[in-house]
Amino acid sequence: MVNLLITTRCNRSCGYCFAKEKIYSSGGSASHTDITIHDLDRVLDFLAKTKSSSLQLAGGEPTIHPKFEEILIKILGKGIYVNVLSNALWNHEKNKLFSNISPTKVGFLLNIDHPGTYGPGDLERIEENLFALEGRGNVTLSFNIFEKVPQCEYIFDIVSKHSFTNIRLSFSMPVLFGKSRNIYLPIEDYSALTPFVMNFVRRAEASGVCVRMDNTVPLCMLSPDELGELLLKEVLDRRRNFTCFPAIDIGPDLSVWRCFGTSGLFNKRLEEFNSLNEVYEYYEMIFKPFKSKVFPMKKCYDCKYGREGLCQGGCLGFSTSKYMELNKMPVEITDEEIVYMKPKLSEEIEIRKYEIPDTSLILSLKNKEMLEINPLMEHLLNLFDGKRTIGEVMEIYAQKITQVGQNEDMLDGFLIDIASQEVIPTIRKLMDREFLINDDPDR
Repeated sequence: MVNLLITTRCNRSCGYCFAKEKIYSSGGSASHTDITIHDLDRVLDFLAKTKSSSLQLAGGEPTIHPKFEEILIKILGKGIYVNVLSNALWNHEKNKLFSNISPTKVGFLLNIDHPGTYGPGDLERIEENLFALEGRGNVTLSFNIFEKVPQCEYIFDIVSKHSFTNIRLSFSMPVLFGKSRNIYLPIEDYSALTPFVMNFVRRAEASGVCVRMDNTVPLCMLSPDELGELLLKEVLDRRRNFTCFPAIDIGPDLSVWRCFGTSGLFNKRLEEFNSLNEVYEYYEMIFKPFKSKVFPMKKCYDCKYGREGLCQGGCLGFSTSKYMELNKMPVEITDEEIVYMKPKLSEEIEIRKYEIPDTSLILSLKNKEMLEINPLMEHLLNLFDGKRTIGEVMEIYAQKITQVGQNEDMLDGFLIDIASQEVIPTIRKLMDREFLINDDPDR
């Protein structure tokens, strides 16, 4: 679910906050940004291209946006389910708004801290708002692990008092960018918290509460029996908790980044993409080295699950930290640079063409990785021999499929067209998934 930050303002200053690099809190001094209705419309038009059916409103604290009600109603009007990520400190008048919206249209993920962290009147306001949400069935409480001895009793008091049945459990991810640093546990300490996690889950289950872990964790923190128990109870999901898929965050200024744990890297603009699928593909490609080249812990390099891509060793924020220590952060290769690379076709590749229901070209590797590409590019593949540059391959390919007698201007236009629209993006995918291998150490 995409996170849309509609404001960078927040009325809290949580020490473990994973959004510190992007937000202005009550204890900070930076200027804030609120999304405009015009830019909201641009986001909704963008999401419509991919027929997105859900969206999470975040911040900062989204409910303090001066046009929060207008924003919420506009999004709902597009048939999009909204999950509100909030600290439950909204003005009580918003409870009337929420009570008029079906629980099938709006959900809540509430980040409520230990009672000792609040000021006068805050707990009373939270209590009033929680009471107003009782019975909706789509309210999830969030508990963040950032201490060696987590204090969680208050969470169980809340679920018991208000009959909430869902808890999101998450280790606080590291924020390594900007002037602010958050509080988080080193990845090496996770194993020591395994007994806490197991007891938390079992206690919740005994109370009829469902627990889902939100972030990635190293497989080695759990014994086989513990892993099996958490998978069977759906606390963990192998597609979510051992390797991660880009979350995609959109800021109020329409900047885009992969997730908060990597929020200082490879920020883009929404208008640089044509669809949400393009955003996902871009961040999957650009962050692949963070999941397979550098790991958070030394023992990860000898782990078969790491080598096979089944575990990335925890949040990518930790891998980012290791890259920063090595002072060798991966860089994005531009289209201008990629044309000088000399990749070769993998020796393990199989190419098959199918004719029904229409012509398709499928590439596969021995590890079962598969990719479908434009059938017109079949002849292009055999030109990658590790000696020719991508630019040279594109020129040869263009000459082969261009009609004899086509003038030079048209040929130049054709080269530009295929490079910008399909060939370069396809080559990036082929290299990212190792159908094409680049052995040039300088590229």
